[in-house]
Amino acid sequence: MEVAECFDPMKELGTGSYGKVLLAKYRHTGEMAAVKFLRKEKIPRDNFLVEYGISLSLSHHPHIITTYDVAFQTSNEYVFAQEVAPAGTMLSMVKPKVGMNEVLLKRCVPQICTALDYMHSHGLIHHDVKLDNILLMDPECHRVKLSDFGLTRLQGTFTPAMSWYIPYMAPELCSLGKGESLLLHYSLDVWAFGVLLYIALIGSFPWQSAVHEDGKYRDFASWQGKKDITAAPGNWENISHTARQMFWDMLALNADERCSAMDSVKYVHLPWKGGT
Repeated sequence: MEVAECFDPMKELGTGSYGKVLLAKYRHTGEMAAVKFLRKEKIPRDNFLVEYGISLSLSHHPHIITTYDVAFQTSNEYVFAQEVAPAGTMLSMVKPKVGMNEVLLKRCVPQICTALDYMHSHGLIHHDVKLDNILLMDPECHRVKLSDFGLTRLQGTFTPAMSWYIPYMAPELCSLGKGESLLLHYSLDVWAFGVLLYIALIGSFPWQSAVHEDGKYRDFASWQGKKDITAAPGNWENISHTARQMFWDMLALNADERCSAMDSVKYVHLPWKGGT
């Protein structure tokens, strides 16, 4: 069917190499929805069905975006509809080299944790945790929701080496050689969540990629190896000692030593900035 049979598109909310998201109005009810378009030339049909099925099955969780039972295909795209996040994404709250308000950040943490914990308890790895995928239902972060399950897979599924790195990727994923693969584990999400918290707190990436050639990552790895929480590299000096411990637990170089997502909740009543 054609999109115009079901929706009146209003404006573009986001775009990427795989497709776009439009704000649109249901023709029959007048309700607003975020309508996701995935280009067939980029996304196999099975991948679309997996993303839509996982999104729909997780929708009842209060901190996971609601996916509606509206899905169809046009001649060029696969289409499905989700609820609108009126306040945008968590990324919009982060000021470069400043970060976001610490009170608001700490308000987000338990909500994100419960969403990740729910997924992990059901054997699902999100595999794309980042600020862009945390949606805000209000500007004060009283209600935030995890979104975008295009890369979500079952724990124990093999994921291949990537041809590029992003700062959220764990070192064991960055170290894969061509043709190698890694078993998906919840520790990959915990690492990405730790990087997300650093960016939100400081307003910059801790490193560009978790590889030895990256100086900031190398300094962080060396610091962790020294087991001295006080001897922080320059870009960690403004983070409190208690928050440093949280980051050490989330960003443990050995994946088996990483904490669970929920473990970060015990730090939200402590100061995260200050260097003491």
